[in-house]
Amino acid sequence: MRTTFLLEIKRVLSLKNISVFLLFFGLSLYFVYFGCAKYREFLIEKQNFLKYENLKISHYLNYEQYGFSGFRVLLQPSPLIVFCHSSILSIEGNINTKSIINISSVYKGQKIFTNNGLVGDFSTLFLVLGSLLMLHFGLNTFVSIESLQFHKTRSYIFNTLCCRFTILIFYFYSVTVAAYFFARVLGVSFSKTDTAIFFKYSLYVMLFITLFYILGTGMAALLRYKKIFFISAYLTWFIIIFVVPIIYNMALEKRAKTIQSNEIVNIKKLNNSKRFEERGEAYFKRLQEKKVKEIRTLARQFVEEYIQNILPLNKSIEDNLNKQVNELITRHEKQSTLFPSLFYSFLSKEFTGMGYYGYQAFLSYIIELKDNFFKYYFDKRYNHIDQSVESFVKNNENIFQSQAALPDNHWQGMGITLLYCLLLLGPTLLGLLRTAKQPKNSEPIKLDIHQLEMGKTYFYHSRDPKQKNGIINYLESKRAVIIDKPDPSRHDPGTSLNSWLQFEIRLYQQNKHTNFHDFQVRENLQTLGVTRQQLNQKIKALDNEVFYSAYLALKLAQNANIYVFDDFLYRVSKEFEQAFKNAIDKLKPHAIIIYLGSHLFDVTVKESHQQPMEDLRLVTVDLNAISLR
Repeated sequence: MRTTFLLEIKRVLSLKNISVFLLFFGLSLYFVYFGCAKYREFLIEKQNFLKYENLKISHYLNYEQYGFSGFRVLLQPSPLIVFCHSSILSIEGNINTKSIINISSVYKGQKIFTNNGLVGDFSTLFLVLGSLLMLHFGLNTFVSIESLQFHKTRSYIFNTLCCRFTILIFYFYSVTVAAYFFARVLGVSFSKTDTAIFFKYSLYVMLFITLFYILGTGMAALLRYKKIFFISAYLTWFIIIFVVPIIYNMALEKRAKTIQSNEIVNIKKLNNSKRFEERGEAYFKRLQEKKVKEIRTLARQFVEEYIQNILPLNKSIEDNLNKQVNELITRHEKQSTLFPSLFYSFLSKEFTGMGYYGYQAFLSYIIELKDNFFKYYFDKRYNHIDQSVESFVKNNENIFQSQAALPDNHWQGMGITLLYCLLLLGPTLLGLLRTAKQPKNSEPIKLDIHQLEMGKTYFYHSRDPKQKNGIINYLESKRAVIIDKPDPSRHDPGTSLNSWLQFEIRLYQQNKHTNFHDFQVRENLQTLGVTRQQLNQKIKALDNEVFYSAYLALKLAQNANIYVFDDFLYRVSKEFEQAFKNAIDKLKPHAIIIYLGSHLFDVTVKESHQQPMEDLRLVTVDLNAISLR
């Protein structure tokens, strides 16, 4: 595990990846800084808002004016809004004696230029770029099928998956912790409740991006690293992150149309008030002959009747509307838990107090405040006629502090996302194991290996890949060491040759089924002419034949009775072929060498006199008398 962990650190922390990590970290801090700046601007606007509302009171000549104009109530978000500041707009409710409840966002002046873009805050950064990065690292957990089939062991697959995941999740969680403390450094104060909610939210963020890590690894395994698998993986990511939420929100908007419109609700309330006013107008006409004092007393009684009858009637209309809205929100909340990207967006709004439930709490506060203001207004107008206007608002009642909270089903949402991770993990592991141990695509062809002699080299001639693969499948089942020509680009080309060798040596040492001698690797490297300078270079910077030599040195260090080469020398240089023959000469006395190839050239015979060989023919050869290039 330690060996794998060290290698994965080198792979994950390559120069290119470090640049990406630093960019992501910088963007996260920038968005937090931007969110904090907007939150400070809001607090300044809040003070100006309070100052203006207090100044208005002195300009009212009587309570009739005060009742008609009323006052405004400002929705103040939780400090956690700095992590999801796309929703920051000044939301205000207007309280007066009119029957209409008016809540609106301030969208004028500098506010019309507020635009955060596609990825405009900390939470959206993780939704889009965080998931994309985890998908990318999942896709590249294992370089290729060749790399998987080269190692084959379950421990290698499990260790690589766990180590890479640990490194990545540690980085991303560190980003969230750094963002939290950066906001505190910038002067944003979080309560203990806010802090607990933020870190619970962060847990879901980590779980959400983990899903994409497993998805990437799984798609690579199941699609067998074909060219189309990258396109399929990124297309799947795009559908999950963008397409599904768009389609769902369109459906949600359509369902919302079943709720009574605001204007219909206003008309119902207006009709109730109008009928009462018409009855009142006829009633007051009959009082024209009476004294003023008596009229005031009767008018007060009439107003009290309005408060007792019409006000509750109109409130019941609002309550019925809110009930329908709450039912749709609850249904939306339950449905969003079934799809991680929907629940992520839902949770990101709710944990700041600016989501659906935060708005409904603000609306309930407005309705309650409006009812109390009605009673206050009628009392002052009819019982304190000659007094100067006093503000209804006490102790900043016109500021509604939205509370940070997680929805009741957030644990359910986390559980369902975790279930998706586990459901994906099963096929992913099976796919990786099956890919790693996938035999060549042909039926085994038996060879009578008991007739083969130690210390001799045999050549099996075949131009049919299926025939060669059949031989390989059979000999591999007899614990022969199979050596084919590797593709350097599919064996961690970003690491140094020495790091790659050390990692492979440790893996072989940990494999109980392999009789491996690490000292033999060093001797083989010297025989094959690999220099120390070449060992320190990255694989992608080396000539292919240098990597072939290192690969061969590693394979020949396995102590086996049979070594099988699959056209290993095809199209290599004369120098490499000679180095290969030198290495085989040291090995020959203790093993059987079988070379599977499509051509053989006898160096003792002129090219014009070369005789073609028949397929499926096993012959004894002298490596020094032939060329296999």
